[in-house]
Amino acid sequence: MDTTMNRSVDVGPTRARPGLALLLALLSVPGTTMVWDLDVPLPGFWIGLPLGVAAIVLALRARREPISKAGSEMAIGALVLATLAIGQMLIWTAVEVASAEAPAATTLTFTELEKGGTFKHVANTKSKSSRANLLGDLIVFTSPIADSAGKTVGKLHATCVTTVGSSDFLKSKLTCSGVMALGKSSLTLQAITSPGAATTTGAITGGTGVYANARGTFTSVEGRNGNSADTITLVP
Repeated sequence: MDTTMNRSVDVGPTRARPGLALLLALLSVPGTTMVWDLDVPLPGFWIGLPLGVAAIVLALRARREPISKAGSEMAIGALVLATLAIGQMLIWTAVEVASAEAPAATTLTFTELEKGGTFKHVANTKSKSSRANLLGDLIVFTSPIADSAGKTVGKLHATCVTTVGSSDFLKSKLTCSGVMALGKSSLTLQAITSPGAATTTGAITGGTGVYANARGTFTSVEGRNGNSADTITLVP
């Protein structure tokens, strides 16, 4: 006796679900934006991305099947929302990764104190005017360095060579190099300036101790009291 029974099952097309696609697309928006505060690496990829992908798959499937005008509009809306949500998530992820790879610069502030400093104009050339500063002359000076609290933390040692001479000392041009000795550490700097300049800008070319291999820029602004405010920006 033959007991085998052959059954054929007619599996029709999957029912279009544009409404579900739109719902998932709507959920993918906060899933790719608001979840970044969670203590999870790249949470948008774990929450928003699956929702967005599911919405796109369901919307495309719905578009391939006979559906009403309202269903078609919901499918299109789901496609647009999910695509935008995933796109902005990728942009924010790229920005976050780039920011993590680019450490912020370090800013230091000091004050060069006139009191306790030394200054010497070494005239290597002959001039009839005591106000002259001619090519090859030297200016050598030191200045105590104070931190933002006013505590003396080191000393600046600098030597400047006159590279553009003038009969007016204040109009000459100097190429300066110096060492800012700060306890067991130091910063080296270079600049081109003029004795009459109220503001000097230059480069941080190196350092020792905690400032080993330092690179950056500095700005020194002379105040009315003779002290100079120094701002040093060290790049990573």
